[in-house]
Amino acid sequence: MKEQLYDEELFDKMWDRLVPLQGEAPTVRGEVLRCAARLEYESFNNGNCNAYDTSYNGRNYYDEMRGFLRKYGITDEEVD
Repeated sequence: MKEQLYDEELFDKMWDRLVPLQGEAPTVRGEVLRCAARLEYESFNNGNCNAYDTSYNGRNYYDEMRGFLRKYGITDEEVD
């Protein structure tokens, strides 16, 4: 069993507050939660086999998240 690196209860509360049932979140925080959830799902359920797949749109999940964060002024240095 892997060590849990975040507070799942807090994540769930934030998710319920910031992420709509469908579509994009209206806030940056909500979108970051959506990205984090996609990456976690990909890691635990698919072993990251799709995270690096660029066949969908020429970019992978990590590039998509970095691009989104850059849009809001968060640099690569802050992400890494």
